[in-house]
Amino acid sequence: MKIAITGASGLLGRCLLDQMQNHEVLLMGRSLQKLQEIYNNRPDTRLYETDYSQESLSEILAPADALIHFAARPTSKLFTKYDEYYWKIQLAEKVFKVCESVGINNAVFASSAMLYSPKVNTVPYVESEPIYPETLYAVCKMGIENLGFLHIENFKSLRIALITLSERRGIMLGTFIQQAIRKQSITIYGEGTGVREMIYVKDVAAAIEAAINAPEQKGVFNIGSGVATSHNELAEIVNEIFAWGSAEIVHDLSKNEASTRYPMDHSKAGRLLGWNPEYTAEQALTELKPEILASVVSDEISLEKKSTDFVDRSSRDDISGKIFA
Repeated sequence: MKIAITGASGLLGRCLLDQMQNHEVLLMGRSLQKLQEIYNNRPDTRLYETDYSQESLSEILAPADALIHFAARPTSKLFTKYDEYYWKIQLAEKVFKVCESVGINNAVFASSAMLYSPKVNTVPYVESEPIYPETLYAVCKMGIENLGFLHIENFKSLRIALITLSERRGIMLGTFIQQAIRKQSITIYGEGTGVREMIYVKDVAAAIEAAINAPEQKGVFNIGSGVATSHNELAEIVNEIFAWGSAEIVHDLSKNEASTRYPMDHSKAGRLLGWNPEYTAEQALTELKPEILASVVSDEISLEKKSTDFVDRSSRDDISGKIFA
């Protein structure tokens, strides 16, 4: 099967390629150089630079049997959040229309569990309930889902839980890991009783492969671990894996509790796609540990180099003592 993948230079796209051993893959992205840096040594891939115009998409997608659509990023840094999401919806519409015109009937879209709302949906979330998105991000995902069902006969939207991967900075899990590695206190906002459903990136890649290998299936599929891990439990897991249980876990009651991500029922994916998650949160983080530690070391070296370069330039320009005046 020839499978075209949009937005292929992202982390999920990279992990997916390890699953797609028995297919010819057409990887699409805005920068051929970036695609080559990531994938150039893989004989089973073809790399395509595209501006996502109809002409470019038609040429690339014409020989493909199936599509996996990841959200590409706009080139303009001047976009507001609304503009960016609207741009993504317009791009998806172009991609799906071209699929329709060249006869691609099997497609998978990486959607999000954030389409569900705890205010109106029952927990665990099921695919058959109406959705009421609460953020622009979720509205964007919903719009792309609807366009896919409109243009592609066997369109599958995977509503994916919070993905566990190595590059998760600025969110709760990433913050816990950074604090544990640096032997700082792991700080939980609020009581830590909120929960979130997470899923390892390898399980997500396996789900996407299972969906694309089921060309006769269509509809919405929940992709998650099915496990609600409390913020307190997550801090304990991180403490054991990254600090050998030595870090102090504290609660900052002056801050609001981090958002809760309730679990989904993924039994439909099990029945119709033959997919079920394999990794627990502990197993995922244990497997990711060497990569995360290497990344932290690399960041510290890079930061140290930038600091040294700054001092060197300051000395050369004879502006030391004036910078902070």
